[in-house]
Amino acid sequence: VFFSPVASEHVPDDAYAIWLPGGYPELYAQQLSESTSWDSLHIHAETGTPILAECGGAMLLGDRAPFLEPLPELLRIRSDIPRAAYRT
Repeated sequence: VFFSPVASEHVPDDAYAIWLPGGYPELYAQQLSESTSWDSLHIHAETGTPILAECGGAMLLGDRAPFLEPLPELLRIRSDIPRAAYRT
């Protein structure tokens, strides 16, 4: 089921997992800062719903996002995974 934090859509109550894909949240900072979606995301996180956040989606969960209380248990830096980098 699709939901959009940019459009203040809430995570459905019966969601069994949440995917926050990559993107450019900085382009939607105004809409995201005014969004009412975050309470439903927090409820799911606190009740153990798995959340997969990639790139820009993970940025929304960080401690620097002014519109979302950080979810520190969701973000972990692992030193046992080899690093990869792209060069252009």
